Amino acid sequence: MRYEIKKILSCKILMISMIVAFIFSMAISYNAYANEKIDLREFSAYIGDFSERKYDVIEQKVMELQNKYEETQNADVMNEMFVYLTLDKDALNCHNVVEYRDSVISDSEIKIKTESGYYKRMNETINKLYGKKTNLVIGESETLNEVYDLFCVTDIVDIVFIIVIILFSSYLFLNEHNNNTFYMIKSSYRGGKLSYRNKIVITLFFSIMASVVETLGMTIWSVFWNKIDQWNTSILLNNAFLHSPYSITLFEMIIGVVIMRAIGFFVLSSVFIFVSLFFKSNIVPIAINTFIGLGGIAINYILSGKYFALSGGTIREAENYDILRKYTPFPLISESVNYFKEYEPINLMGVPIQLLSYSLIVNLVFAIIVIALGYYFYNTNFRES
Repeated sequence: MRYEIKKILSCKILMISMIVAFIFSMAISYNAYANEKIDLREFSAYIGDFSERKYDVIEQKVMELQNKYEETQNADVMNEMFVYLTLDKDALNCHNVVEYRDSVISDSEIKIKTESGYYKRMNETINKLYGKKTNLVIGESETLNEVYDLFCVTDIVDIVFIIVIILFSSYLFLNEHNNNTFYMIKSSYRGGKLSYRNKIVITLFFSIMASVVETLGMTIWSVFWNKIDQWNTSILLNNAFLHSPYSITLFEMIIGVVIMRAIGFFVLSSVFIFVSLFFKSNIVPIAINTFIGLGGIAINYILSGKYFALSGGTIREAENYDILRKYTPFPLISESVNYFKEYEPINLMGVPIQLLSYSLIVNLVFAIIVIALGYYFYNTNFRES
């Protein structure tokens, strides 16, 4: 194990690639945070914990300023109105969340009494999830909005890190091939098994490291440009999460993204390592793995709702094709925030399982199967030949 760690950390190309990928993710994300921030200290009466009274007062204030600006065309009035419109957006989101969750809870309580079996269990789960306490505040959504928007438009960063994963997976067997110890290690019963297990553990470690580095590069500017305490803001303050059953904070969502990306990278790495097993040089497996990685991203995009919306497809077509990609590692890497947006249960033998949990299970089982096949070929097939 120590040898494998040392081998990876001593690989200059791999470490330089990781550093370049980190700098690239920081460069891509810089403009998302480097904008003028609104000072809300003068508006302390309107910010803080949400209440319907605050919402009504802010709405009234916006209307007054709009009428005043139409009469005066004064720039100061326009700037003040812009601030109140920002507060109004937060207050409206909070209002909609409270209204939506109340309606969901009320509806589920009725269905719990009238339904049975799977549908009763599903509504019990819905009632429990949406019944949790929410921390809704006004004037604390700036960092949340910037991080969310960034996570939605950085596919190019994901591609760069997948390329780093490809280089890592191909490099795992390079030393053994270059030193002519590859077949000697595999031919020893314990040596081959231990070597392959160590490589899988290192792969898991590297997948976690890549996920942390990518996410850190995309969020680190928020520490310098925004208030760090806004990482405790509920994700429900962003309108994209209006239907979300999760009352989690921005920080908790980022941790979830790190975990999902790490699993996605690990699943891809298990495939890349399996391919690399069968070649003495790095060129061929890198070419094949690049085709798998980048081709998978392309197919994932083609099967997504975004592609069908742009190409004029119907909603039903988008939903049908979307099913084909939901259980692959690519959405875990590039669209992980989407799993927090709504409750999507799947009927698994009468038990409602959230789509996120089901997708993680499917991906991990697939990775285990690929690893087991690689373990077999590495220790049995080659040794007998």
